[in-house]
Amino acid sequence: MERNPAFYIEIERIKANLTDCVMPVHPFREIAKFRSLVLENPKHAKRFAESEIEKSEDYVKLAEMGLDVIVAPSILSRVLAFEIAPDLIVYVCRSKKRKVIERKLERIMSFEFKAIRERSIKDRLRISKIEGEILGYPECCVSKFVEFKKNSILGKSSPPETVTILECLESGIFNDTLSYFSNPPKELPQEYFAFFTSNFYPCTVDCSKAISIGMKTYERLDFGKKKIYRRKLILNVLNLLVSAYNTYKFVKERGTKTEFGEAIKDFFDKFSADDLSRLENISRLIALDQLDFENRYLMHFD
Repeated sequence: MERNPAFYIEIERIKANLTDCVMPVHPFREIAKFRSLVLENPKHAKRFAESEIEKSEDYVKLAEMGLDVIVAPSILSRVLAFEIAPDLIVYVCRSKKRKVIERKLERIMSFEFKAIRERSIKDRLRISKIEGEILGYPECCVSKFVEFKKNSILGKSSPPETVTILECLESGIFNDTLSYFSNPPKELPQEYFAFFTSNFYPCTVDCSKAISIGMKTYERLDFGKKKIYRRKLILNVLNLLVSAYNTYKFVKERGTKTEFGEAIKDFFDKFSADDLSRLENISRLIALDQLDFENRYLMHFD
């Protein structure tokens, strides 16, 4: 935990029996060199990446906890509907669940190939559904994510990420996040617990099932880990705030053409020059190395 708190705090969800698998921002940087093999031979890319991970100190620690690491080759962007984006996704799971999870991940890859080959929206959405199931996300959140993803592909609505950011703007959860980042409180508003992991979009910011996962994870932690987890929740919301800020920079340069753009501009136009400068610096550091940024933040607050 001391060296990689942003990584290990995600595993607490498994230890709390809330899921069998997590997809944390990971420290296994050395596997990036095998990404170029994904399109040519995904099985080789997977095998080489996992062999590399097994040499690491973190892998030994995970094994001692009864956990394993699965590397899943991916060829389809998780953001853009049918864009090819070769990657190696790292999952941490219970060792005894490895085979079951691997079979599901193999199904995902078969759907990726089919989605690209046939421009199949149905198969693209199946990927999101299976991923949500693997990671133990609430069914309501997975269903809503899939619904918004489908409608955004069809041009009927905004992407789920945009919908979540807009709700954060309207609910007020963004309002205190920057001050919480500088001075983490001993108690967080309940809504922060809905963002119990990185890159997760609850169906609403007050989703009781998502909040319950965050709260149950928190309740089983000791005093020191509770402090880390509270800060990690702040970071998870901060990542969305930074994404909104990057949209604001685009809107400032190109002008507003949508209600979302107007909402973003209205929100950030009220920020002081100092706060906008802080957001710019945070955005740069996250883009440079998200795991390093999060670990530094989690380790160096008293």
